[in-house]
Amino acid sequence: MKTIEIKLYQFNELSEKAKERALEDLRYINVDDSWWYECSIETFSEFGVVVKEFDLYRRTISLDFKKDITDICEKFAYEWKDNEIGETCKGYLKSVDAQLCLDASDQEMLEDMEGVFIKDLEYAILNWLNDEYEYLQSDDAIIDTIEANEYDFTENGERY
Repeated sequence: MKTIEIKLYQFNELSEKAKERALEDLRYINVDDSWWYECSIETFSEFGVVVKEFDLYRRTISLDFKKDITDICEKFAYEWKDNEIGETCKGYLKSVDAQLCLDASDQEMLEDMEGVFIKDLEYAILNWLNDEYEYLQSDDAIIDTIEANEYDFTENGERY
């Protein structure tokens, strides 16, 4: 019978070189499955925006709307006022208000503004998803995952 003894280390006990290896080996651990975007997709749905599909590499997205676009914008503008999605919605609401003050009868103009807004919102949501994807591959996010799951490593940074 053989007995093999292996020394295991927590991430913070590794050398800098071993930490680098561990991080690179686990670079995609947070994005290997669809869980990483499901929470955001669900949140958008609660606002009335359905993300039917998206592709970060091709920079494409397809949205559908469960509510009136003005209602969606008001909620995003109020609750997400400090990010690109909220700013996009605030801009649309201001444009609609200005147009309605000038000439409420120009339905074609309002439809054109809505079309431009939808493209802007698609872009903003795609950016949100891309930023989330990139963050989850960052060293900080990977270290959080390592520590939360209490991973053990060999001396050279290989996950045990």
